[in-house]
Amino acid sequence: MSEILEIRKRAHQFVQAGDLDSALEEYRKILKQEEVDPNIYNLMGDVYFKKGDKEAAFSHYEEAVKRYGEEKLYSNAIAVCRKMLRLDPDYLYSLRLLGELFLEQGFESEASNYFLELASKLIARGDLTRAVEALKRVIEFAPTSVKVREQLAEVYLSLGLNDEARSELVAASDLYARSGDKKIAEQLKVRAKELGGWDEPQADVKIGGTSDRIEIVHRRIGLAHHVPLDIDEVLASFQNEIRKAIGEEDYQSHYDLGISYLDLGLYDEALKEFSIARKHPKLTLRCIELAGRCFMEKGDYELAVEELTSGLELQGYSDEEYLGLRYDLAMAFEKLGNYDEAAANYEAVCRSHPDFRDAKEKLEELRKA
Repeated sequence: MSEILEIRKRAHQFVQAGDLDSALEEYRKILKQEEVDPNIYNLMGDVYFKKGDKEAAFSHYEEAVKRYGEEKLYSNAIAVCRKMLRLDPDYLYSLRLLGELFLEQGFESEASNYFLELASKLIARGDLTRAVEALKRVIEFAPTSVKVREQLAEVYLSLGLNDEARSELVAASDLYARSGDKKIAEQLKVRAKELGGWDEPQADVKIGGTSDRIEIVHRRIGLAHHVPLDIDEVLASFQNEIRKAIGEEDYQSHYDLGISYLDLGLYDEALKEFSIARKHPKLTLRCIELAGRCFMEKGDYELAVEELTSGLELQGYSDEEYLGLRYDLAMAFEKLGNYDEAAANYEAVCRSHPDFRDAKEKLEELRKA
């Protein structure tokens, strides 16, 4: 066994024995190496949290997220961010990290949700300056997010920044006009004039592509930034708008809607969208993984196993692309009490990537049981 593995083993034994300071001393020996496994920072964060040192714990978690991100181990980084949120729901920096991680992978819908949740919580706290930063971040990668521009305008007004608010109202008015909502467009134009005039909209704010059509649907049914609507109203509006805005073969739009439904806890609706989006080769495996997650959220672990197993039978993907799916499959088997299959899948994850999420810890727990 290598020296580092010996150190990790000793550290784990100290943690099991409750000697947290000795465990940290062992982990610090590894930090002196030239190349450090990001999971070491994650493990140290866990130990610090057990000691009651939240500041040190979160500092190490953030370092783990940074290093996982640098190595493009996004699933690991996301898992650590979500752990920070579980440990402290008020630690809003985790939301920003999640937004950036999903954005780096090209999942703009998920990224937008996290930045908007961050903005909403900052506004509730009265931290309007940082809320502006979060909203502007969304506009950077989704300039046609008209509801976000309206929300940003309101925050600017609360800060007394009338020129900035007027600029956002002008852009929002133009987007409404281009999507056919002339009445709202005119209302916003009037508000902009009241704030000091009307600037011609920027020509580079375009609308009409797939992401733009999905934004129109999100805006109209209140999904773009969690506008509170009666759920029946949301679904009825969706059924009407989907026929107008999204074609059957607009797979990315169906995928984005599935994500929105999943975030809202509307698992049956999400499953319908993923069943359409999976027809696109680039979305197939991701949709199967998310469908499996929907079944697990519904408590239907047998269907989750069936769905996730079908994903493992697909060819042409890298080992890393199967990791999240196989990890979820292990969790589903564990929920069903099929511990042998759960352990086999956790073991397969660990063979491919020893530090994927908490697969190693779960495998050890099953073996002890």
